[in-house]
Amino acid sequence: MLSDLFRELYLWASTIITSRAFSAKVLSGAVEPDDIPDDGVSVLLPLIDLPNHRPMAKVEWRAGDEDIGLLVLEDVAPGEEISNNYGPRNNEQCECSAYIVWNLDWD
Repeated sequence: MLSDLFRELYLWASTIITSRAFSAKVLSGAVEPDDIPDDGVSVLLPLIDLPNHRPMAKVEWRAGDEDIGLLVLEDVAPGEEISNNYGPRNNEQCECSAYIVWNLDWD
């Protein structure tokens, strides 16, 4: 019974990292260049990961001394969803995040 709980927790944590983690490069404005981990290291940014993916969404991530933010570089009408662009993803990668983008140009 306990092993089932640990398995479920492991799967949850693995899914969180797979679907929500950012490259450590997102910290480039807030951390000294020598302190940024290698490309293989991911970071979790709670609440920053909330916007859904939209291919070709025009956004830019900015990191300051005390904050990290998402700058939207396109007009957004009142009531319209703000989206993030996680970059080229195929549907297999999207399935881990509970979203699938149909008719991907790069899939």
